[in-house]
Amino acid sequence: MELVLWGRWFVPVFDLPARWWTYFSLGVYLTGWLVLILRHRREFATLKGRRLALGLVLLVLTPLAHNFLLLRVLPAQLLPPPYLAAQPTPPTVPLLGPLFLAAAVWVGVGPAAVLGLLAGIVQAGTTTRNPLAPFNVALEAALLVYLLRQGYRGTVAQIARHPFAALPGSVLLIWPLRLLATFAFTYRPGGVLATLDYAWTLERLDLGLRLLSALLCGIILKLVYMVGGQRVRPQATPLRIPPYARSLSRRFLFTLLPLFILLMVALTYAVVHSAISIASQQAVDTLVRDASNGADQIASFIATGGSLIRQFATDRVLWEGDKTLCRDRLRRDMEMLPYFTRLTAYDAEKRVLCTFPEGGARETNLLPEEKEIFDIVYLTGGSTPTQAYRGLNGEAYISFLSPLEDPQTQERHGVL
Repeated sequence: MELVLWGRWFVPVFDLPARWWTYFSLGVYLTGWLVLILRHRREFATLKGRRLALGLVLLVLTPLAHNFLLLRVLPAQLLPPPYLAAQPTPPTVPLLGPLFLAAAVWVGVGPAAVLGLLAGIVQAGTTTRNPLAPFNVALEAALLVYLLRQGYRGTVAQIARHPFAALPGSVLLIWPLRLLATFAFTYRPGGVLATLDYAWTLERLDLGLRLLSALLCGIILKLVYMVGGQRVRPQATPLRIPPYARSLSRRFLFTLLPLFILLMVALTYAVVHSAISIASQQAVDTLVRDASNGADQIASFIATGGSLIRQFATDRVLWEGDKTLCRDRLRRDMEMLPYFTRLTAYDAEKRVLCTFPEGGARETNLLPEEKEIFDIVYLTGGSTPTQAYRGLNGEAYISFLSPLEDPQTQERHGVL
């Protein structure tokens, strides 16, 4: 994790949705945000005097605060988005961003939703480019201001009004929507598990940063409450009865329903965790079995390659000087058993006698691993494989070298 003083400043840019479900999610978000604004439209009419001045100040400072003192996860800890050849976008969270959103508690829920959308456009447009992300910031700001301003009686409502509970609580309640937005934006057909894993990893890291930022801003807001006293608190005297306490049936409903949901989530998590653990173990066992089988065949692979190259290297055609006949003989040897990717005959001075398939100097020149044992093979007359190395195309190879030796006279003419 790193702390960046200032983020990049440019016009916010968003990627156009590539699938219909992203457009659908965008429509749902926009509809929800408009309904929220309409339900609290009266709060805009009350923005006069000091409240209007505060709203204008927040309108300027909130976007700036969301690009200042940024907490960021190092990109090396992330994988690229599924099915996209692109650098991963590290989770970036403004350290003091929630504080300015919480300051909208003195102007209302509706203005807070507008400030949150503006801040989300600045933040997401310069980082993730996800068009769904600004609405999450707007909903988080509205929920935060609602929790701080709500005037319900009771212990639960009193705790919810506390900055230490309201700021982290709003982050946790909006986090599932962030996960859904990331999944919808990066999903491609046929890649449900890969996209879910990417979204889960990304948003899990993002959640830790947001909780850290929320706790810090909660401490600062609590100090403001303590210094300012009752005159700066948005709700001094709770008067309303909470919805869950208005009747006996509602008390039972609001008590048992969360327990039932918690139980279902716990059972689902246990089943999913067990299934993933079993599937992961089976995948690991398969990899171990395949690796063991491959390791058992390495000695046979080396021995077979050495035997074939020794057999091919005793053919007189390879050093008699007829390049066409030499190339045809190498082609026949390769087609006899699909074992080698290229056969090349060199003379004692490491010049190419013939090669198959045809290739330029780049393909036929000796590689450093081959040069190390070329002279040893030519002088001693023994066949030797090279160490495994990366070829010109980046794949792993082993070269087999054997002297071009007349089986009757034992005279050496080069190396194959």
